[in-house]
Amino acid sequence: MAGVLCLGFMLLGVALRVQRYLLGRSFRNDEASLAGALNSHTLLSLITRPLGGVYTAPVGFVVIEKLSTMLAGNHDYVFRLFPLLMGIASVPLMYYLATRTIGPAGAVFCIAAFSLNWMSVFYSSDLKQYSSDVLFALLILLAAANSYERNTRRDDLVLGAVGVVAVAFSHPAVYILAVVAPVLLWQRGRQPESRRRIVLIGAAWGAVFLLLYVLFYRTVGQVDRILAYWEDTNGIMPIPPWKDWGWFTARPGALLSAVGGLSPITVIPTAFYVLGLVSFARRGRWEWAAWVFGSAIATLGGAALVNYPFKGRLILFLVPGAMLTIGEGVQCLAGIVRLHGAGRALAWLAAAALLWTPAMNAAYQLQQPRSAPYPEDIKPVLGYVRHNLQPEDLIVVYSGAELAYRYYASFYGLQENQTYYLPEWQKTPGKYQGFIDALPRNQRVWLVFCRVDQTKDNVDERNYLLDYVRASGGELLQEDSISGGISSVHLVILK
Repeated sequence: MAGVLCLGFMLLGVALRVQRYLLGRSFRNDEASLAGALNSHTLLSLITRPLGGVYTAPVGFVVIEKLSTMLAGNHDYVFRLFPLLMGIASVPLMYYLATRTIGPAGAVFCIAAFSLNWMSVFYSSDLKQYSSDVLFALLILLAAANSYERNTRRDDLVLGAVGVVAVAFSHPAVYILAVVAPVLLWQRGRQPESRRRIVLIGAAWGAVFLLLYVLFYRTVGQVDRILAYWEDTNGIMPIPPWKDWGWFTARPGALLSAVGGLSPITVIPTAFYVLGLVSFARRGRWEWAAWVFGSAIATLGGAALVNYPFKGRLILFLVPGAMLTIGEGVQCLAGIVRLHGAGRALAWLAAAALLWTPAMNAAYQLQQPRSAPYPEDIKPVLGYVRHNLQPEDLIVVYSGAELAYRYYASFYGLQENQTYYLPEWQKTPGKYQGFIDALPRNQRVWLVFCRVDQTKDNVDERNYLLDYVRASGGELLQEDSISGGISSVHLVILK
């Protein structure tokens, strides 16, 4: 029964990831920005120097992406293929780890929760490294388990190689490796040769990380825009802690609820997480408790040092370990109730209750516009403009749509010499009026909107601009809301 359920959830997890990829949603601004940077760099430059600016993708990831476009062409489907493959590969790997590490009830929960996890599904078709983070977290845990259990030269070498590759492909891999090595050193005890291998492996990981940090990553934390984003999203640990004690419950709790996709009543998955940690330790699998909990603590340390935010998709790599631990908690409950004659029903009921929110989230996402949860989908608008554009028309692109527009414009035959870009003037919206006034009179103008923000007075900027066009004597000839209202285009004549 458990095996059939696991297989079913695995197939569902793969299908959800493929379905999201095949939707062909538009690049978000973040994706379009990275795609543009990759297109403007040669393969050699990607290997020898950082992308610069706000681009933070690991060097291994950007090299694979560049090679993909060199072989198959510049297209969003091509850019997203590697993340998709990483996301698909993570599903059977999660199944293998779960069935190897915990019992049947816990394994069913683990693979189901992971397969349905909306963040894992979404970022498996996104031009970002987060699905790679998840896969390499799983590979590290698998290699570490083999090394711990078998203690052979071959397994140690495999672990060393996995760690080196992981550091090149995943920023947060270092947080897991920083916990794996000490646990293995402690386990090897009085085995000098075996301990020496672990020391050398750890040194190799550290050397590769330092090299990549100096060459590529050290500038990331120095970019004001990135730091401001980390702080605005409350991902950086407050120092001193008493500035915001609530952070220490909200952020770690979000790992299980918001990122893990489990019950928003955080105490429920937290209780199973703690039970799982205790169960791992009590049945002699303390290394799993150390690796899972230690990785989370190490990541919190990165948040304290303002090197890595403990927030959202950036901690998605911790989800596999969290699911394994909660699954162990479910399995532990099955054992406890069996001892008291209640049977397995309560454990299965607990697993089902924990899976209710992931299942509802997955169903909800399937009913949303294809870009959900992000309000960015510009390709339908550009297709509409292309089919209705006249030679003398002008195009004005709202700031929230600029990066995606720049990437896709050439695919739709839209020329730069007919395009104007609105700056970001949310704090000084009056400047929008001057921009509109400076455009040619009696001219057909297409206003393109996507990812619309509000002014400082909480006025929708799209409405603000359109209202001014009307108030200044302009005529609204045509307007169309596309992609469920996420993007829109408005044809006006300015008088």
